[in-house]
Amino acid sequence: MRLLIIDGDTELCQLVADYLKPMGFEVEMEHDGERGAHRATSEPWAAVILDVMMPGCDGFEVLRRIRVKSKVPVMMLTVRGEEVDRIVGLELVIHACRKVGPTEELWHSVPECTGQPAVMR
Repeated sequence: MRLLIIDGDTELCQLVADYLKPMGFEVEMEHDGERGAHRATSEPWAAVILDVMMPGCDGFEVLRRIRVKSKVPVMMLTVRGEEVDRIVGLELVIHACRKVGPTEELWHSVPECTGQPAVMR
């Protein structure tokens, strides 16, 4: 199953990808919101993992653009915890994960979102 990570933090993207690949996911990354939104809507994905805070086009705008064209499951990674942010994001998203220490949440959330059980290889 293919996952797309859209996050401006290249090191965190690689960390998340390295965590998800042994679970059997094919992971690709995009570090720019504009390009990420385009790829999310023009290629088939099991799910998209999207950061809220990115330079230029932020995650909420990327999510809005995705929702215009696609119902692909989207999980938000965020360090923001303001109630307004959570409400705005949850209107359009499947699941929101805290960006600080996301591995345990990813272990449960990605398989739930994609329908594929978590199996370490």
